[in-house]
Amino acid sequence: CWVCLVVVVYNYQSREMSDVSFVKGDRMELLDDSEPDWWRVRHLKTNEEGLIPWNFVAEEKSVESEE
Repeated sequence: CWVCLVVVVYNYQSREMSDVSFVKGDRMELLDDSEPDWWRVRHLKTNEEGLIPWNFVAEEKSVESEE
């Protein structure tokens, strides 16, 4: 997608320097989803870029992000 935004559905505390920490409700811009398990994002609140586990987020405006 041209500019994909994802919304966090579960909290995550980073474990590596390349990870990004986030809490439920945070929004991020999806930069690269070519890896099956870890996506590269830019956190819209902190402007931090890094990797996140793909299954902790949902595409904005999707059913999962509305919960």
